[in-house]
Amino acid sequence: MSGVIKLDPTLFRLAKMGFKTATTRLGYKPYTLGPGELRDVESGETLRIQIISVTYKTVRFLDLVDAQREGFVSKDVLVSMLSHFYPGIRQRDVVTVVRFTKFNPDG
Repeated sequence: MSGVIKLDPTLFRLAKMGFKTATTRLGYKPYTLGPGELRDVESGETLRIQIISVTYKTVRFLDLVDAQREGFVSKDVLVSMLSHFYPGIRQRDVVTVVRFTKFNPDG
């Protein structure tokens, strides 16, 4: 899958500031490790990233660490946000958790 990850403007800003280092997507998404980019869905602004991890789990097994990497204070807030983007999401649904860092061309 392409390394382009589209984000809501608020979430894009969190990533740009370094508070968001992961994104959770409904279903199996075959993102590839390595270079990628985040794209603000409204402005089109991009941020170069390195995708460092792609894991799959059910919503039930998301935890506080997943929430914090997303920039949220609790699993409940993360699940609430996922419900906003994916109405009808259930505890047994599989999600893809993509971890990333901002791209640093100097290594």
